[in-house]
Amino acid sequence: MPFFLLLLLHLTEPQLLLLPELLPVQLLPGEYLPAASPVVVSVNNNLNANFSDGKKGQTIDGFGVTLSPRVGDMGDFTPYGPNPDYVNGVIDHNMKIARMAVPPNFERVNDNNNPNVLNRSAFDIDALKIDQYKAYAAAGVEKFIGTIWSIPAFTKINKVTELIDGAGYIADNTIDTNYVDEVAEFCFAYVTMLKEYTGIELYALNFVNEPQFNQFYASAKIEPWQYVLILKAIGKKFADNGIKTLLF
Repeated sequence: MPFFLLLLLHLTEPQLLLLPELLPVQLLPGEYLPAASPVVVSVNNNLNANFSDGKKGQTIDGFGVTLSPRVGDMGDFTPYGPNPDYVNGVIDHNMKIARMAVPPNFERVNDNNNPNVLNRSAFDIDALKIDQYKAYAAAGVEKFIGTIWSIPAFTKINKVTELIDGAGYIADNTIDTNYVDEVAEFCFAYVTMLKEYTGIELYALNFVNEPQFNQFYASAKIEPWQYVLILKAIGKKFADNGIKTLLF
């Protein structure tokens, strides 16, 4: 921990630190934040730190955790109701943004051979986790971000989302580029049906959780050129259908 933070943790009363305008203050190893002058730093005995320069700056309203836990096998994403602890956490921390898992079993098998014709009966509505979205929205979440750990099995070369026994890495764990448009249709179906069943418009979608991280659990190794193909396909699908969900 940097010495700057070590010093702050020993403060028990609000202190006024006069720092030069835009002086880089190291917060964590390798990370810097411009600090305006003056800066009021308050640390209590519970080690809760408050930084204020009297000016309104950027609002941080979300972090990288996911509020849609899964049970069963690693890639199963078995849907169930909202976790009461998570709901209370949303309320206690006044969370305004939440990250949700987009399960590959929303479309276990290809709905049809035409990515421009949506066969709604082929999609698993339970996998939308409707109750979770509604509970977190009622608790105060205003923006939802979806994350895809693995694209659907039928769109991958190996035709699986994960290794059930959890042994080692998954071979050929990447997209079959013949199914790029099907991945776009999968994303379109998820965003569209989510809004239909919950009234919630997904704020943003992360269509590849960790593109260079092939694991035994639900994952997919996507090369940069493949990423570009997927991004373009989803972007066009969303634009053609007036969907404003952001992509990243």
